[in-house]
Amino acid sequence: MPHTKPEFRKTLLIGLGGAGQQIVLRTKRFFLDTYGVVPPSVKILCLDTDDEALKMRSQTHDATYAIEPSEFMHLKVDDPPGFIRASKTVQDWYVGQGPVSAISHGAGAVRQNGRLAFFHGINEIRQRIDILFAELNDVRLPHKMASAAEQLGSTTDFALSHDATEVYVCGSVAGGTGSGTFIDCGLLLRAKEHNAHIHGFFLLPWVYRNKSFAYRIRQNAYAALAELDNLQSVRFDDETFYQYEIDYGDLHVKVNKAPYDLFHVIDGRNDFGQNIDSVHDLCDVVSNAIFLSMGSMSIPIKSVNDNLASFLGSQDPKMWNNRYARYSSLGISSLHYPAQELHRWIGAVRALEICREARRRLESGADVSAGARVGADIGQQASQDVDQFITQLNLHRNNVQAKLCPRRSPVSFQLEAYEIADADFASLLKNRLAGETTALAKALTKAAAEGQGPVFLEQTLRSLRQAISRIDAAPELDRTYRRDWGQRLFEHVSGLRDEAAKDLNEATEKWHNLEQDANGLFEIVEKSSYIPWIGGHRKSAANAWAERAGDLLTARQTVNNLEQEKACYERLLVLVDAAKATSVPAASEILKALLAVDTRLQQRVSQEGKGLEVLRTRPNHVLLGNGNTFIVPYAGKGDTAGGQRILSSGAKDLGPTYEEFVRDEAIHSAERYVDLYRESPDQLEKLFLGYCMKRLDYIPTVTADQALETLALESGDPDGFLHEQFDHLIRLASPLWRYERGRLNASQEALLDKIINIGFQDHAKDLPTYGQIADDAKFRFHIRSSLSFSTTGDPHRVWMLCYGAALPTYYLDGMAEAKRLYEEQISPTYHIDRRFEMNVPDLMPEGENDNLALRLLGMAIVPGIDVIQDEKLNKGHKFTFDNDAVRALNFGEPLVWRLFRTMYADMSSNVDGLLDILCAHLVRRVQGLDPAVLRSCIEQHIAKLEEKLAHRDFSRLCSARLTYREINALRACLGTNILILYCKNRRIIGFYAKL
Repeated sequence: MPHTKPEFRKTLLIGLGGAGQQIVLRTKRFFLDTYGVVPPSVKILCLDTDDEALKMRSQTHDATYAIEPSEFMHLKVDDPPGFIRASKTVQDWYVGQGPVSAISHGAGAVRQNGRLAFFHGINEIRQRIDILFAELNDVRLPHKMASAAEQLGSTTDFALSHDATEVYVCGSVAGGTGSGTFIDCGLLLRAKEHNAHIHGFFLLPWVYRNKSFAYRIRQNAYAALAELDNLQSVRFDDETFYQYEIDYGDLHVKVNKAPYDLFHVIDGRNDFGQNIDSVHDLCDVVSNAIFLSMGSMSIPIKSVNDNLASFLGSQDPKMWNNRYARYSSLGISSLHYPAQELHRWIGAVRALEICREARRRLESGADVSAGARVGADIGQQASQDVDQFITQLNLHRNNVQAKLCPRRSPVSFQLEAYEIADADFASLLKNRLAGETTALAKALTKAAAEGQGPVFLEQTLRSLRQAISRIDAAPELDRTYRRDWGQRLFEHVSGLRDEAAKDLNEATEKWHNLEQDANGLFEIVEKSSYIPWIGGHRKSAANAWAERAGDLLTARQTVNNLEQEKACYERLLVLVDAAKATSVPAASEILKALLAVDTRLQQRVSQEGKGLEVLRTRPNHVLLGNGNTFIVPYAGKGDTAGGQRILSSGAKDLGPTYEEFVRDEAIHSAERYVDLYRESPDQLEKLFLGYCMKRLDYIPTVTADQALETLALESGDPDGFLHEQFDHLIRLASPLWRYERGRLNASQEALLDKIINIGFQDHAKDLPTYGQIADDAKFRFHIRSSLSFSTTGDPHRVWMLCYGAALPTYYLDGMAEAKRLYEEQISPTYHIDRRFEMNVPDLMPEGENDNLALRLLGMAIVPGIDVIQDEKLNKGHKFTFDNDAVRALNFGEPLVWRLFRTMYADMSSNVDGLLDILCAHLVRRVQGLDPAVLRSCIEQHIAKLEEKLAHRDFSRLCSARLTYREINALRACLGTNILILYCKNRRIIGFYAKL
């Protein structure tokens, strides 16, 4: 496949709350594992009331990823009540006094708390979003994408798409933070980037059913979806939907366009009974879908998304009981050959085996490598090598003396007759000896400088340095050899030095003795008499002194030569001493290092094994070979490539042997292990692991296509095997939502479909092989829409991304129970806004009698009208409906209700014409009242209800919402003079009261 630059759109990826962070970090991991970097056109922002730092291990190598501080904003409120008092905007929507303590470690599953934190940080949030959009619109972005390899270290350069900006918002509608902020986030993003394509990916409550905050999750989701449904279906010509506006700081937003272009709800359960009940696994599904949507599959997926958006937008609300089918779900699956994971696991296994073999050999005293010397052999060889080196340099004393300070003739000191006869003979003789001594010293110094001695010494030192360097650099020579070699040479040179020192001491002593003799003889010379011409005693005494002076000068010459010789040896010993001082590690220290790395490698084997086990249990992926089958390439005959062969889970014939390891890594001594360990335990671990991974680098070259082909041939029924795999692919990719299919009529069922994209490594190459098999699977699963195929560039997976559409949310499984729970409690509210709490339409569609029943009941219980008696009890109410028609229905007894909502439900269903009976009795009652009295009764009743509503004097949200609607219905009657609306489908006569 020719190399092309991966193309990405300008994309903003936003995570809200814990689930949002999980999804975003997993998506980021995909980018880092695939390209080494996040492309410059992809920007990340996570918002959460909990500041816990998430970390995640790479799926392809040894690295840990996190959401960076620049990508994260902690939504915290140190003083919630104080902030509420200070913000007029918040006061308009917040219900209650606010949380007692600071919001810093989560929103406590209260949606209003999440929204409160969002508004507290609104200025910074807006600033962050502005900065991210500015970076995406930077004119330098195309260059940054095109030079990502050089500038960022990416594995490839990227291309920038010219399509509109995409925004992906992720989270959950079940908790407090994500559910409390996703509405405002969508509205704010829409206001900031009006033409951006904004996608929502949100988890439903089922997957959280066992969490500590589970008692609120279904109610939170119900309220959140009711709010979203209202805003997603904004229509100004439809009084059913509540028109909404809000201030974000100085930005006023009036909703005139849906906050999300596409909104996907993900439940964790699909139509085929496949459950994903782990939050992390479900977040993986979403992150997979987002990555593929933004990545190599982006062009086909964009087309699929466009089709999906058109499909959702074309739905007729009348088909869905005046609700909007604007929601979809998604599923993703893959046929995965885990080549990289198998490579990491078997590499760690083989590295551990090699480490243990090194330990075994060291413990048994065996050679650590072929040709290595141990024990006494090392010392014997070192001694022989040193003797050879000494002979080569002729580093013997007679040669050193000859080259450094050759022997000189004895010094002769002769006196002349005039020197003896001179009147000042004593001074003359002393000066003569001093002059001869000085001349001798100069002559010796000159000879030492100009002779061959310095050249000899430097040549010897250079040869010694070279020999030591050669030994240090020779990998086959361990530090025991180096130490013994240095010790043997040290003994030889120090022996020469000791001999020279001994001779120097003797020569120095002789010199001092001669000096004393000469001084004694000179005193005799001074006292002796002189006989002219003959000389007398002075002459004989002076000649005796002169002879001793000659001996003294000769001794000084000898001392000087020995000093030079001794200094030569001492200079040599400085180098030799460093060589013999080499520290030789004990076997126990090497074993300790190997044992420590053995433990690290065991942990790595366990970690990689657990990674494979996770893949085996992933619910929406088919693991080819079950994670324990190695499919390895082999060469064919001649120049023709062969194919693949299957190895069992043990794979004993995979990987290098210990002999190959020590040969290739030139391990001549176990000291290499401890040397690396002293640098860092990581270095020694990398020695074993890096070598094995390199030797096994052919394993990850096997693709999913090759694995499918090999396993199909191995099965004995290739076509049946491939068909079975694609059946798995479609079954597991079924959209993750559970809905009440039995409630759908035939027309609604016909509107449901699955929009599928299958991604091959190279679809142009793979489509001829798998296209028909995939179509066959599509027909077996009764999928109407055509499959689309794309190139992913992923060699180890065949991906399937499936969108299911379209439904209104009230068909989702469990929504009726969620509605019941939602209506049971009013405080703390499940809504983010007091206006939503009262005005947002219910998710469930209302029957044709619902509004009429509410209007009739609202009028019937008004004091002064009293068609139904409303008796206030100590706890609750007692509603009594008593007339002949009612008694005829109820075995001669009046009807009694304790709850308004129960009475409302009975009236709405119009069982046995109960609503008709109420309407007839109410009409007669109103006709008998004076219009002024009727208006006064209604106004007083409205005032009393408004006071109750202002104080939230209700135990159930259902009661408050019905009361609020009752007030609106009564007020509408007063405003339009219409008391009872005409209904075509009932025997109710329209009545217009002249109020």
